Amino acid sequence: MAGQQFSARQVEDHRLGLAIGDNLQVIHTSRSGEGERAVIRDASGGLEGTRERQEVDQHGAIGGQVNRTHTLDRMENGHTGFTLAERSEDFVSDHGSERTRFQRTNSRNRQELAAGQVWGVLGPNGVGKTTLLHTLAGLRTPRAGVVCLADQPLARLSRRKVAQRLAVVFQERQDGFPSTVMETVLIGRHPFLSPWQMEGGDDLARARTALERLDLWPLRDRLLSTLSGGERQRVALAMALTQAPEIWLADEPTNHLDLHHQVSVMQMLRAEADAGRTVCLCLHDLNLAARWCDHLLLLYPDGEACWGPASTMLVPHALEKLYGQSLAVAHIDGAPVFVPRV
Repeated sequence: MAGQQFSARQVEDHRLGLAIGDNLQVIHTSRSGEGERAVIRDASGGLEGTRERQEVDQHGAIGGQVNRTHTLDRMENGHTGFTLAERSEDFVSDHGSERTRFQRTNSRNRQELAAGQVWGVLGPNGVGKTTLLHTLAGLRTPRAGVVCLADQPLARLSRRKVAQRLAVVFQERQDGFPSTVMETVLIGRHPFLSPWQMEGGDDLARARTALERLDLWPLRDRLLSTLSGGERQRVALAMALTQAPEIWLADEPTNHLDLHHQVSVMQMLRAEADAGRTVCLCLHDLNLAARWCDHLLLLYPDGEACWGPASTMLVPHALEKLYGQSLAVAHIDGAPVFVPRV
């Protein structure tokens, strides 16, 4: 089978993903004006061939990866936040009739959402963004595979241990009991308190800092039920900030927010990543993703996925296929701005 051509799946610049088989290894790469070529060898000695990297993948994203089983190869280095499909299993998340599969490519490779990164998950309504986020949080059990938190399987950790490191901001929330803004935000400290233990000075200071950061301090004594949708959204974010998580999972964190507070919330989340946290967001606003995310995962309605550095994913052809909508793009202050064509 020498000289066999394998289908191209492009990854970030100067790299090739190994989504061909568990035992295949890249033993040589070369670049030319036509793209990148890799010589591939079966580690068991069975076959050798070549695989060419094209300049644009099948969705049009330059530098992205595409696979019908959502194969995620090893990405950039960095401190582990989440690990998907570790060891010899696949990670599969169900969403209705759809199944999102993150398939291992090599037992030594694993997909990480690393500290210092802001990941944006983009896709149309109903594609499974929320389901994926809930699976990462351990609120849904993957059909196969494993999600690891700092190299420990999430399913083996107590919810208290998980909550001490990971915060989730939900798209929708229900209030169980009447409470003030301050009381609600202090819930973020519960994973660190023993049963019936009252919040201490440090807990109150963290809550005040979060409320001030989200422009909520003047509302601290208001009942949650009296707030607007945007104010309630900022309370949810302040509660997560009070939790001081290493990992943020936020489902549409700018939902209901006015323009000023959208920017301030995204600035806060970017600052969290810059301080060494991992941030993963489900977003619908392409321009917020372009401005604040450094990595993107695109979930397509046909069951495919494309992911990579944001600078290589934000191309009109890939996004038009994602949303089924023609787009115009301009660049302002060095960032792309997308506008629907009508």
